[in-house]
Amino acid sequence: MYAMLAENSKDLDAHTLYHMEGGLPHGRVPIADGAVDKEVVRVVAKSNNLRPVNTASYRTVVDENDELKEMNKELREINRDLKQNNVELTEKNEILTEENSVNRDMIMVTFALVLITMY
Repeated sequence: MYAMLAENSKDLDAHTLYHMEGGLPHGRVPIADGAVDKEVVRVVAKSNNLRPVNTASYRTVVDENDELKEMNKELREINRDLKQNNVELTEKNEILTEENSVNRDMIMVTFALVLITMY
């Protein structure tokens, strides 16, 4: 598909350059002074059916995904705290329900005694 350059070659591999830089950002070769012929890089780009994954839109998606992961982590912590609060409130509610029942019984006994003494 493309020629491999020798490891100690001073020439730049257009294929490698194209993929490392995520294509042709803004239609330009990211190396100045004519070190790489833009037409050679274009040929590589056209011969490749796959688009490089290092595009701005891909980076945006990756950044958004990282933000969503962080938000998800925070929401899980909030959810954990809310579950703990719910447990505590349920316990307090049970205590208050029991106290209310005792107070109601005391009121009924007191009221019964008042009624008995009135008649």
